[in-house]
Amino acid sequence: MDLNLIPFGLIESNDELVDVAVVKRGKQCGCICPSCRTPLVARYGETNVWHFAHAFKNVYEKTKNECVYSFYLSVMLMARQLVGSKITLTLPSYQSCVQEHVTELSFFSFQEDFTVTQEKDITIEKIQVETNFSGVPVDIIGGIHGFEFVIYFTHPKRAVPTELTNPINLKCGIISIALDSLPELFLEARRNKTKYKDVLIDLLSSKF
Repeated sequence: MDLNLIPFGLIESNDELVDVAVVKRGKQCGCICPSCRTPLVARYGETNVWHFAHAFKNVYEKTKNECVYSFYLSVMLMARQLVGSKITLTLPSYQSCVQEHVTELSFFSFQEDFTVTQEKDITIEKIQVETNFSGVPVDIIGGIHGFEFVIYFTHPKRAVPTELTNPINLKCGIISIALDSLPELFLEARRNKTKYKDVLIDLLSSKF
């Protein structure tokens, strides 16, 4: 899917993000751009990828800001909305090891692998979105048994900040969810007549 195409728009009447597949065609979609507040147009077609586009006629007075809206920003905003008050993720097992040199003069070292945690489903509750953690903006913060847990969405132009690799609060969990595969997944969704929103829901609940 072309990264210049926008899969989700904002309904002006209630400030809710929606999939392009569930609104009326063209200017009747009733959606605006969350960034610049310009009206959007829903574009459908038999061969073209369904998407939103900025209207370009008689909208100058409605445009409030310089637009930074993009495919990945659209997806991240919708992901934050879909999470709601809690999210359940399937996390893989995590392996580590301990090493120790036998003597200071020997190159021989002892190593033993061990399992930190088995694969499991976790439920993050008391969700906050678009907040700060360790001095940097993050997408989602929630709680698991009294511990903070952070979710950070990544894509080709957005890597995990270094501050999250060594957080101030060490009693926390941090996971990055890569959105890189979504352009191809959205293309496949249109072939199968599946909503973009459903693809995103599947990604958010999959194994990481």
